[in-house]
Amino acid sequence: MTERHVGPDEPSVRSAPDLHRPGACAWPPAGSDISVLMSDPELQRLAGLIRQEEFRVGRDLRDELQVFQDRRDYALLLADFAVLSRNCSAKHGRWGGICVLTAGHENTAPHWGVTSQGAIAWLGTAPDDPEPGPSVPCTVA
Repeated sequence: MTERHVGPDEPSVRSAPDLHRPGACAWPPAGSDISVLMSDPELQRLAGLIRQEEFRVGRDLRDELQVFQDRRDYALLLADFAVLSRNCSAKHGRWGGICVLTAGHENTAPHWGVTSQGAIAWLGTAPDDPEPGPSVPCTVA
């Protein structure tokens, strides 16, 4: 098999965006494609199934894990920052940092917390919120 070297005059190279110039990026502007993706009926159906399963597992684990919620509530009442600092820092995509289990529990139990809609369990963590600051426009030529 011989290697094919692509030079700067190839059509695919000439039409590619110059990602080294200021203001350029590889991703489309925020909101342009994500709204199309999020409106997909199949994606919405799957998101609903995941949400139902998170609440089902949360209810199933409530008897076992409620003591952690009680410990957190009591620590908040007493402003016991030593206890609160040991809590897991994972965040749920919709509910934020509600995991009441001790940090490092991920190998033995899913994240667990109580929302206004009931107990919920989930895997993984939501990304941190972006730092506030000036937005940089993304332009692709």
